[in-house]
Amino acid sequence: MSDEPRTVVIPFRWFGHGIDIRAVQTSGDSEARFVGPDIYAALELLDDNRDLLTVADVVALANEFPTEKRMEFLVWFDGVRSELLDGVLYAIATNSPFSRARVDDGHLSVGEAADILSRDPVIRITRDELFRDLLRDYGWAMQEPITRAWIPTDRATDAGWLVRDQTRGRTDRIAYPQVRVTRAGLEELHRRLGGIAALHVDDHHPQLIEPTA
Repeated sequence: MSDEPRTVVIPFRWFGHGIDIRAVQTSGDSEARFVGPDIYAALELLDDNRDLLTVADVVALANEFPTEKRMEFLVWFDGVRSELLDGVLYAIATNSPFSRARVDDGHLSVGEAADILSRDPVIRITRDELFRDLLRDYGWAMQEPITRAWIPTDRATDAGWLVRDQTRGRTDRIAYPQVRVTRAGLEELHRRLGGIAALHVDDHHPQLIEPTA
């Protein structure tokens, strides 16, 4: 078997904006880097940067001249970073197809919570909307000033609605913080959003059952 480093290019699409960015990951590197022209185009910045950018570079660019669209990009980009840490390093190390493992800690990722809530007939919400419009506006979560990563507020953790876990990637070498929704938090979100379906949180995997006629 060859010991040559293996490099993979992983495309990501920012749906709703028609923008693609490419991440470049080489075995042995601690993190992926991103194709400069893709990032500059996504952030609507004029520059002929041909370099590969680190996560810190991308976050710094978006925060240098913040706009509503660039802040929205950072919310989406945080999900991209999580996807990379969660699966791509594992795929490179084992030469296997990319797959993502469910974190089974009794809590839900924000994306999982959005999926469950959207099963209610009167609720339609995406992961990004739950982060940006609800968790932020409710005062449950905020972004760190430097990294712009989402973290729970003291109010949300004290109430038992959110937790912040160190989720370990499939290589078991890298851990990154992730906001997770508790069962109590899911119940509270369902109530605030005016849900009408029955929310069952007694078992290990909460679910919604639509009301019968």
